[in-house]
Amino acid sequence: CEGDDVDSGGGCEGDAIAAGPDGRPRRSRWVARAVTWLPWLLIPERLARWPFVAAAVLPWLLAAALAQHRARPAARLGWWLLQSAVIVAGLGLTLILSPDLFFIFLLLPLFPLILGLVAIAGAALDRPWAAALGGALFWGWILVAVFPLA
Repeated sequence: CEGDDVDSGGGCEGDAIAAGPDGRPRRSRWVARAVTWLPWLLIPERLARWPFVAAAVLPWLLAAALAQHRARPAARLGWWLLQSAVIVAGLGLTLILSPDLFFIFLLLPLFPLILGLVAIAGAALDRPWAAALGGALFWGWILVAVFPLA
């Protein structure tokens, strides 16, 4: 039943077919997949890896937080731009070297936004260790939730 088109009207055994707002048949299983496209709730295997990934990104975030400690907003903006450029360039190089990871291309615009959120939170705290630890836990969760485990 994988790969069926929603517009075909056919169903798999056990699928509930209900009429959508436009009157066409719609399978509830397809709708659930479309809504939950990112697995934010970690399965046990991913949850077990979360502290290790968070510990792996902690040095970078701590160095960035220490460099931005008591900095002016213009300096923080510069650090954000530099970090965003380095990460996007590194992931771009990864895409060139390993085309199988093409889904990363879809996520590239999100990295500067997430770095910006972590930088704004760090600026509000202005406590490097707290900002780095919170950012590491956040980034660790995102990386474990989105990227494949293989």
